[in-house]
Amino acid sequence: MAVAWRALISEVGLAWQAEALGALRKGLGVALVAPPPLGPAMLLLLIAERLASHDETLLLIAPDAASHQDLLAAARSIDALLGGGRPHQSIESATPPRTITGQTGLLITTPEVVHQRLLRQHQRAWSALWRRIDGVVL
Repeated sequence: MAVAWRALISEVGLAWQAEALGALRKGLGVALVAPPPLGPAMLLLLIAERLASHDETLLLIAPDAASHQDLLAAARSIDALLGGGRPHQSIESATPPRTITGQTGLLITTPEVVHQRLLRQHQRAWSALWRRIDGVVL
């Protein structure tokens, strides 16, 4: 994980990083505020750490479509830096529910898709997805 931190942020071992990672490993919540490009990279690194230490599925809600694409690209980069094996998937307006697999650790979407697709059809098409989600990241 330290290799990924250095590659993306150029800093490792800062007190706030240790505190955030310790909180995540204990299952506690973490608030992170940082401007792009550092903010999304740090957020995804913390998510990767959480998924590495807990077998769960997290739903990441990007603020808009552009951020959604940026987060997807950053998630791919982080996955490559960490050696792969950290599955993530995008949920867009045309994503069929059956394409979301059980091994997906991180689902990335936007508020519009949450309201128009995931919540609107939560009892039928997306019910299996909601049962698997262990946390929501905003």
